[in-house]
This record gives sequence, structure tokens and C-alpha cells, in this order.
Amino acid sequence: MRGLTAFDYYRKLRLRIIEMGMLHDEVAKRIGRSKGYFSERITGKKAWDQDDIRALAKLLDIPPSEWLSYFFEKEAAA
Repeated sequence: MRGLTAFDYYRKLRLRIIEMGMLHDEVAKRIGRSKGYFSERITGKKAWDQDDIRALAKLLDIPPSEWLSYFFEKEAAA
């Protein structure tokens, strides 16, 4: 079994960003965060806070009923 890499974290969220036709830099800017801040979270180095989750969900049109699968389940890629 291999360890999780940065790309294993938030895979569903990454795919949603692509589906919406956005780049990470654009998403960071639109939620009022720096590129570095966003990068630390999308790679699993730091956790999202509630404000981030709400802003991302609104921007990416993710209903509250799906928040768990986007923000709290690190994809089972291992």
C-alpha cells in the first residue's frame, strides 16, 4: 500500500474545479484567498475552514448535502 500524495487529496473537488472550467489561481482569487493559501489546502497540507468551504461550495455550485464528499473525505486512493 502506498502513501497518499498531494494529488490524492480532494480529488473530487479538483475534478469539480475542472468541470467548471476554472484554474486554481482563479478559484483562489474568487474566494478571496492567495494562491499559496489555496495550494496548501487543495494539496491536503492544511485543512479548509468553514468560510472556505462555504465560499467554494457557492462558487462551484456544490449543495450542502454533498459537502462531506468534497471536503471531508480524503479520496481512498491508497
